[in-house]
Amino acid sequence: MMESPTQSNNGDGEGNGGGFLANCREKVFSMPDRLRCSAMGFAGKMSKIARDDPRRVVHSFKVGLALNLVSVFYYVKPLFDGWGVNTIWAVITVVFVMEFTVGGTLSKGLNRAMATLVAGFLAVGAHLVAQFCGEKGEPILLAVFVFLVASAATFSRFIPEVKARYEYGMIIFILTFSMVAVASYRVEELIKFAHQRVTTIAVGVASCLFTTFFVFPIWAGEDLHKLVADNLDKLAEFLEGMESECFGENSPCQNLEGKPFLQVYKSVLSSKVREDSLFNFAKWEPAHGKFRFRHPWSQYQKLGTLCRQCASSMEALASYVVILKKSQYPEANPELCLKIRAKCRAMSSHSAKALRSLSLAVRTMTIPCPTNELPMNDMSTATKAASDFRMELSKDVDLMQMIHVAAVASLLSDIVIQVKRITKSTNNLARLANFKNSERAQSAVRLCSAAGVLRARAAGFAGKLGKIARDDPRRVAHSFKVGLALTLVSVLYYVTPLFNNWGVSTLWAVLTVVVVMEYTVGGTLSKGLNRAFATLVAGFIAVGAHKVANLCGDKGEPILLAVFVFFLSSAATFSRFIPEVKARYDYGVTIFILTFSLVAVSSYRVDELIRLAHQRFSTIVVGVATCLCTTIFLLPVWAGEDLHKLAAGNLDKLAEFLEGIESECFGQNATGDNLESKAFLQVYKSVLNSKASEDSLSNFAKWEPGHGKFGFRHPWTQYQKLGALSRKCASSMEAIASYVITLTKSKYPEANPELCLKVRTACGEMSLHSAKALRELAAAIRAMTVPTPAKAHMSAAIKAAKGLSNELSEDADLVQVMHVAVIASLLSDLVMQTKKITESVDNLARLARFKDPAENTPKDAVVI
Repeated sequence: MMESPTQSNNGDGEGNGGGFLANCREKVFSMPDRLRCSAMGFAGKMSKIARDDPRRVVHSFKVGLALNLVSVFYYVKPLFDGWGVNTIWAVITVVFVMEFTVGGTLSKGLNRAMATLVAGFLAVGAHLVAQFCGEKGEPILLAVFVFLVASAATFSRFIPEVKARYEYGMIIFILTFSMVAVASYRVEELIKFAHQRVTTIAVGVASCLFTTFFVFPIWAGEDLHKLVADNLDKLAEFLEGMESECFGENSPCQNLEGKPFLQVYKSVLSSKVREDSLFNFAKWEPAHGKFRFRHPWSQYQKLGTLCRQCASSMEALASYVVILKKSQYPEANPELCLKIRAKCRAMSSHSAKALRSLSLAVRTMTIPCPTNELPMNDMSTATKAASDFRMELSKDVDLMQMIHVAAVASLLSDIVIQVKRITKSTNNLARLANFKNSERAQSAVRLCSAAGVLRARAAGFAGKLGKIARDDPRRVAHSFKVGLALTLVSVLYYVTPLFNNWGVSTLWAVLTVVVVMEYTVGGTLSKGLNRAFATLVAGFIAVGAHKVANLCGDKGEPILLAVFVFFLSSAATFSRFIPEVKARYDYGVTIFILTFSLVAVSSYRVDELIRLAHQRFSTIVVGVATCLCTTIFLLPVWAGEDLHKLAAGNLDKLAEFLEGIESECFGQNATGDNLESKAFLQVYKSVLNSKASEDSLSNFAKWEPGHGKFGFRHPWTQYQKLGALSRKCASSMEAIASYVITLTKSKYPEANPELCLKVRTACGEMSLHSAKALRELAAAIRAMTVPTPAKAHMSAAIKAAKGLSNELSEDADLVQVMHVAVIASLLSDLVMQTKKITESVDNLARLARFKDPAENTPKDAVVI
């Protein structure tokens, strides 16, 4: 055997040691190359982010410009004398209010201004009431006010309408009330103090709005408008790909998995979070460009929902086509198959043209019908092709081997119907938004007594609060925990020795509690550690910047500090667009910008800068520690546990859909009537919309320490993989649900009841066993045990799917059972997806060391 170079050159016989030293030398010598590659990769990523949307670079510089504008109030002595150190609140306002879009900045700015004003008035009133209790009773009553108001305001954040539009305002309300109420105990001129806070925040909001409105404004409404048009284009691109790659005259239909058109619709499926965010911000924006006051933004959400439903059907079709191609089924009747392909090509082509035309109409804000007849003509042609397809099938009974081609055609027919709904929704948008000479829709106004309206709203609001508390009682506990944490840090202000040590900097502990205290332990840990670390790093850099600026003299110092603030805040803002940074460290980067700006700007007027930085950091540490102690040791809510329950709950919902399909469509007494009103046809939709919650919980869970049954380095990423498979399965269910409803409305007669019965029986078995497998998987996740029983149910479901395929191959009379066979084919695909879910749960059980119920002992440890 030939010796390795390290062994042959090692004269003292220590081959392992020589190899180790050689590896060390190699790593040291290669370090410059690795650093250069890493730097080039990072630069390439930043460059791509800038190229994808150059407005991100502009936004970063706008943040730096706004911070410099409000810093002037600190540098110019007459302005500083008017407000004093309270000018710092203008800087804080800019950091937290400045958003990417005009609507986002308006939303946060108006929320902050209104919440500050209302909370300031209430806090002054609380101070006046507390004064009647004397010196000893005043801090106690103020603490009670802070506890009750903060708890009530925190609980109100769980109301969906409040969370969607006013959550930031509620946070600022809690912050302002707590700070002004607590500070009133040590401030003689409270009215002046509150006035300074309100005016400096108003200055910060005005700076943000001025920069956002007049320096390359980015409108959320325009982005929402473009997003909807882009989604229509992506749906059209998929259909164009189907037409050219699968139904063209010379299309080989090979290597479909690598085709881009099979991936393009997926961004439509995941567009809900961005669409909802843009919709929320767009409602705050004034009239701009072609978008008038009270533009019908809600119609964009309806259109977006239809686009996602269409994309779900496309996902089912894409999955089916790929499986079909792998199977390579022979064609028993090439002539009939050719006719079906021609009809499919017509449906795909004309539906794609209709979507392209609708997208163009949305972009140009023109009426797609009747001024622009193309979409309706294409839709008529596509619908006619779908009808011709059914008539073509009725002329020939030799369908034994081309059942799968017909299934694809049936799925395309369903997509045609969905495109028709999209066309109708776009026409409604054109009418409501006054696209090109359309008459404005008139709405009827219903009159009722003011007393009745107020009474009904009060009863509805109380009922909503009660439902929120009943749905998850932990929300009530969290609200009281926030109030308790604020009361605890208020002690720093009330106790004279503590106040003498930190002074007014103790208010930073109050601020930290308000912005760091999250619902889950992981959320609080994430924000707390981000805030502490970012404050420490930014403080050191700001002190260094102050030392450098000092060398430039009294006149040069503010100029150099302004340059530092501009460039560093711009660079940090741009880094927030990096996906990895945005996912885990976005809050930390925000605090970095805030702390650096505060310390750097305030250093121009503070002689003992080190002492100031120490006070800020130490009080923030106190606030973070208070949050963590309250969150971890007082009825903790673990993000990991919620993520665990979410994964199990999603599997239960998928099982509920399959159980409903089995009982309502394939059971012995199933009638298939009034399916649209059945609950099981809606239950899977929450799985489709679970990605945002899942990503948030997964991010927070990674920050949490070991707790309960969840050890250190628990495989949280595996839950995301399982969630992705669950959502894909839910998309197929949406296609099945849509197809089943359409089928029951059509009421096709059955020419072969015996074969239909066999198909239904097989479908019922597939549904039932797949549902049982999913139930077992959900139970296994909850109990953290190996899902052994689920495998038996999966074997039975797969056996039923294979038996169905054999059953169909034995009978050629499939003309009237075509639609049942299509559902059976979709269910067969669903069985395969359930199998993948089973494998994913097995991986989770292995990585997380779930217990084997047979052995009742933990499995061997696995290195993650």
